[in-house]
Amino acid sequence: MQPGGFQSAAGNLRTFPAVMPLRPLDRVFYRVPLQVMKSFAGHTKVSRQASDHLPLIIDFQIRIH
Repeated sequence: MQPGGFQSAAGNLRTFPAVMPLRPLDRVFYRVPLQVMKSFAGHTKVSRQASDHLPLIIDFQIRIH
């Protein structure tokens, strides 16, 4: 758990460098009522050309009590 109740949604997804990702450098932080359903790095030719980092794609669900 991070300060303020925030958590990392990406875990240890490797996003840098985009050509051959070796390091989990990028993060997406969230907190309740969100719940991570799926997270992955976008491994496409276009994403590798667009940046030296791969994009993180996170699917969230809102938990309603």
